[in-house]
Amino acid sequence: MKRNNITICKTALFGALLAASLLSGAHSANAAQAITFSSASDYYQDPTATNNNIIGWSFTANQDLFTTRLAVFDTDRDINHEPSHFIGLWDNAGTLLQSATVTETGPRPIGFSYHWADIAQTTLKAGQTYTVGAIMGVDYYTAQVPNSIFNYGDPTPFGNLQVNPGISYLTDAFYNLGVAESPNQLTFGSASIGNGLNDPNTIVGGFGANIDVTPTPIPAAAWLLGSGLLGLFGFKRKYNK
Repeated sequence: MKRNNITICKTALFGALLAASLLSGAHSANAAQAITFSSASDYYQDPTATNNNIIGWSFTANQDLFTTRLAVFDTDRDINHEPSHFIGLWDNAGTLLQSATVTETGPRPIGFSYHWADIAQTTLKAGQTYTVGAIMGVDYYTAQVPNSIFNYGDPTPFGNLQVNPGISYLTDAFYNLGVAESPNQLTFGSASIGNGLNDPNTIVGGFGANIDVTPTPIPAAAWLLGSGLLGLFGFKRKYNK
């Protein structure tokens, strides 16, 4: 009987570990960029820019989400190459939730891509608004600016601009750190005349920053494993009496 109990315990433990592994793997599989596009639209650069301007965008979480990475845009046009960029995630009150320094390493991309940096897992609550932004300095970032704003001519449309279904894109966000506010508590403004993806007067971007989102919580795997181990402990005590 004792041997059977040991076999049952081993089987249950294996099942708990397998389930935890699958949940952890599901998190990796479900993580996706919040914003994706196949072409980068218009490129913008301020050759005289200091490291004061935070370029970003705001969004609302459509469901409880989790993020573990932030990213900064990089393009082969960034002739004035900057080695690193500050990137942050703020809540709707302007409180800095997470930040990282993204380093541009390796060869410059052919076209464009994002450089990613890991952050502590952070919950994005359903219905809440957040802002993600980066200090681009003199590096290029991408946006779509209507000619009604700056009279630059017709903007280049984004190719295959996609917003992750877990979020709703709101508007571009801008902040100049040259004013008195601390980077830990910011009041973001917008250069947009309009608001939202479908408004023809809206600046879409600037997408100097990106974020990954996933609906699968990593702690669920740990919780399941812990529950399994506690159950096995109770099972062992019961049958050892």
